Amino acid sequence: ATTVLQGLAELSDAATEPVIVMNKKVFFNAFMGLLDTTNRPIYEVLLDNESKPRYFLNGCEVVFDNVNFKAEPDAGDALFLIGDFSGVTANYPDGEDVKIVVDPYTLATEDKIRFIGKLYVGAGITRPYSFALVGLEAGG
Repeated sequence: ATTVLQGLAELSDAATEPVIVMNKKVFFNAFMGLLDTTNRPIYEVLLDNESKPRYFLNGCEVVFDNVNFKAEPDAGDALFLIGDFSGVTANYPDGEDVKIVVDPYTLATEDKIRFIGKLYVGAGITRPYSFALVGLEAGG
């Protein structure tokens, strides 16, 4: 139950709104059943304005990513990423609008129109210690 707290301890004091990014299966199978020392759950489920659930662990919002984090992590694999995304800066050299090109010719024999969208962006962590990757130690 202290895994999230250990990840939070690695962040700088400037990380004021940390978010947890993890696999949905790991969250529901491993973290939703954990209790603190007073036998209270370490998670909380709140409904947003559209009545969709939002999940929290130790006060940090959880965002699901089933691509970059395994559903059944092995020793040495990352369990989750915790961090404050205000520590990331994005650069849009051509503006923040997607540039769309309409191509009615290439797939015309199939009676289709091709749309090509481009958005050039570069992103990087600009505030040190804004993120911590929390992994599974050898032996569990």
